[in-house]
Amino acid sequence: MATRPRFSVIVPAHNEELLLGRGLAAIDAAVRTAGVTAEVVVVANRCTDRTEAIAAEAGATAVIDGHRNIAATRNAGVAASTGELVVTIDADTVLHPLALVEIDQLAKDGRFVGGGSRFALERISLGLALTKAVIELSSLASRTGGVVYWCARADFDEIGGFDESKPVGEDLDFAARLRRHGLATGRRFRNVRSPSTVSVRKVRPLRRLAPVRGARPNDPPPRPVPGHDPRHRHHLPRHVLLRLQRLTVSGNPNPPDLAAGSAV
Repeated sequence: MATRPRFSVIVPAHNEELLLGRGLAAIDAAVRTAGVTAEVVVVANRCTDRTEAIAAEAGATAVIDGHRNIAATRNAGVAASTGELVVTIDADTVLHPLALVEIDQLAKDGRFVGGGSRFALERISLGLALTKAVIELSSLASRTGGVVYWCARADFDEIGGFDESKPVGEDLDFAARLRRHGLATGRRFRNVRSPSTVSVRKVRPLRRLAPVRGARPNDPPPRPVPGHDPRHRHHLPRHVLLRLQRLTVSGNPNPPDLAAGSAV
């Protein structure tokens, strides 16, 4: 009888032929560094490129998935795996070489129910740095984390995996439920300290909302306020957009400084 692997690393992927290879190479490096047994399951979700082939070439198990729900896709990967510990990571995220070392140690400790991971961005700018800070503060406030989720299979099953009724935010919901499960069983949610690297395509910069300095006499004219241009509407919350529309209709020549955080 085959020995049950220590880790099952689940990688949901939708047309990720450009980035999947580096992600799988990073997982392989982390497995070798930790000196553990592991299976890697790539869930090829409605792919029309070489995602499945790249997974096979890397020695991973490829699961063909047709769901239009990322929670269901993640669950499908876990269902196709057998490892003691479940780790989920997106195809465009690069796992830190020491991540599995830490997870293995934390799981053996017995005081932790599972957790997430700290993260780094593959490149940096002012807007990206501010966005990262906001995400980190949110994680601190909720006492959870993200990017790479890990827990024992028994705990994954106990909380019902990822909630397939949620079309978005399934990962944050999973973290919150895992933390509550830990509290109920006398264990803590713990983020891996070794940061995995996140693709900046996941991060919507806050640079348009971040005042860097005051205006100077020779500065070029300011850009139009995001929200007036349909191409930028998604950068502002709905309640801010509605306020901007009311100001435009009323002809108010001095709208509030949204970038400075004025009340709306």
